[in-house]
Amino acid sequence: MTDKNTKNGGDIAVAHQLLAISNDEKVVEKLKNHRRIMERKKQIFYREYFVFCMIQERKLYLVVVLSIGVNLTIDFHFISFIYSLFLAKLATYYTIFYFFLGCFFVALVYIFASILDRTEPRYHNTESTMAVRSTSAVVGMGFRPQPVIDDSLIRISNDKEEQARIASSLRLFRDVYLIQGADAKTENCSEADPASDLPAGTACAFNWFHIVNTNGHPCSDNNMYGFKREEPCVLVKLNKVYGWKPVTGALPVNIQKLRGIHSNKSVQNSDVYITCEGTNAADNDVLTDMTYYSLRFPSGSQKFGVIPNYYFPYRNAKDHVQPFILVQFHKLPLNRLVSVTCRAWAPGIEHNVRGMRGMVSFQLYRTKTTEAK
Repeated sequence: MTDKNTKNGGDIAVAHQLLAISNDEKVVEKLKNHRRIMERKKQIFYREYFVFCMIQERKLYLVVVLSIGVNLTIDFHFISFIYSLFLAKLATYYTIFYFFLGCFFVALVYIFASILDRTEPRYHNTESTMAVRSTSAVVGMGFRPQPVIDDSLIRISNDKEEQARIASSLRLFRDVYLIQGADAKTENCSEADPASDLPAGTACAFNWFHIVNTNGHPCSDNNMYGFKREEPCVLVKLNKVYGWKPVTGALPVNIQKLRGIHSNKSVQNSDVYITCEGTNAADNDVLTDMTYYSLRFPSGSQKFGVIPNYYFPYRNAKDHVQPFILVQFHKLPLNRLVSVTCRAWAPGIEHNVRGMRGMVSFQLYRTKTTEAK
């Protein structure tokens, strides 16, 4: 190819010299034709050389070749063909690449899911990240009604529409989470037959009506859960923590005082006690009358609510209902925000105000409209 290139370049130089010294029109015309033919041959040569290079390198590039005294132009159709082929190869490569990458990801997820237990977490209690200072997992608490999920304010009013709105929130929670159907896989739990002895997938028989057992109960649906008389019933519960139950240890001092006992003796199977009080001293001054309804005291207690120890531990049974108590607040002041903090008490439960461990807080605000609807 080098010899051919050199020969073509020499022909063009000769043609230029003859054109400059010749005056004969026919000779000039022939020389011009000869020059055009040489330029065309050179374009064809560069094109063939370009394709040859592309084939050898197995790559596709869009090239503009500049040659001294020669403008090499490549057909638009030829450029389009080269560019289309490039895009087709690129699309094919990434399609295959991402297809196999997706298959690899799905395979990893499948393997990961297949080795996980569907009912028991791999790490829980002291092995869980929820553990604090090598004790059992932190126990959280919750409350209802909570019409706005990110708002802890409970409004009490003599307005019928407002009462119905608040009551509907608690009713919905009750119907979804606190009722066990007739086909539920349950067994009666007791001191002799605790939840820890139940077969896998079986829950303790417990629901809303074990505490609110009559239509005339102050916290019944007929009384709109106490909101009808502006004496609201607030449901307080422990959050579900797999495998947790009270550890062996002495009862908390304040529970001993409420029970009228004093003992440092360790209790192996302690119940969980729940008490509520004002968050601040000023709140305590107005929270003078409360009633706790629980399994131990279905008729009510003025001291605390109790969740029996035989309902623990939680084992992720399908029909499980988390034990709870109901706290009814009487004689709330008008037009005053009252902050309430409820705590769970049992050996192994730690309290931390900043992290809200072992406790829950909410606010009560009672108002009266000028004319009740």
